[in-house]
Amino acid sequence: MASQSKENRSPEQFAFLDLPLAIRLQVYKMLPITTSHVPFPSNREESNKTAMYFCVVKTMPVSILATCRLIRGEALPILKRQLDKLCARPPQMIFSFDNCQKLEDFDRIETAATNCQAFVENIVANIPAHPRPVSAMPVMATKILDKLYEHQRFQKLEKSHKSYTELLRKFLAHVNRRYWVYGNGVQDARLLFAIQGLERCPVEYTPDLVSEEGDDHIRWAYNSLYCSVSTFQFEMHHIECIPTYNFNKAIANPAYLTIPKSSVESYDWETENKPLTIRPIMSEEIWANEWEEGVKYHG
Repeated sequence: MASQSKENRSPEQFAFLDLPLAIRLQVYKMLPITTSHVPFPSNREESNKTAMYFCVVKTMPVSILATCRLIRGEALPILKRQLDKLCARPPQMIFSFDNCQKLEDFDRIETAATNCQAFVENIVANIPAHPRPVSAMPVMATKILDKLYEHQRFQKLEKSHKSYTELLRKFLAHVNRRYWVYGNGVQDARLLFAIQGLERCPVEYTPDLVSEEGDDHIRWAYNSLYCSVSTFQFEMHHIECIPTYNFNKAIANPAYLTIPKSSVESYDWETENKPLTIRPIMSEEIWANEWEEGVKYHG
């Protein structure tokens, strides 16, 4: 029967199970991890061009497990190890200070900050304190999002943004898995927050609002993020802020003033009594490998 099937197979068909087991196992190890930047909404029209906050969501092609029992039995142990390794890392979010500066609607900025506060509270406090079993992760994530959607200042996403909602569910499920598998003994931060937009500010803000060194601009960015995560009690090390700096972006638009990288590197933000730890500027390599959108193969 097997030889007959091969004879009847069209040239376009490829029999994965005809490969030796050792090669199939290597294929499972090479399945890509896709990184997506999911805009965290402040209104129904939110997009990557307008959102102030993003969740960095990493997904794996687990649909291969539904192919057949044999492939599921071979691939599941490998994918589970990869997923546990992925979830062991602190969850990642991005604060786009660039987009924040473009918004002239202060009510919308306040709404976005309020939504972010409620979301971050679940990531940093609620889920770590009460992780759910793996089987309960989808229900847990859905309940958190539904509760946020019911908030009087949080407008539910339109159906056109259904994919965003599904990715946010996966983001929350990964956070839950981290504490269910590894417990609260995890020593890393509970949330990493990258800041984009420190390298430039609109020319109209200078010199009245921003000094030549950009200290006022940088302080404004840090304080804006602080106001987005500061409505509940948590320990200092729970949230780490990582500044980014893109020189090409800084000089690309004459409508913006370039903030020196040295100013970002040397700026000393008063962190006393503030629940944020400031890390050094993120390297381009780390951004490309761990944060940037796209498909990556980590064999």
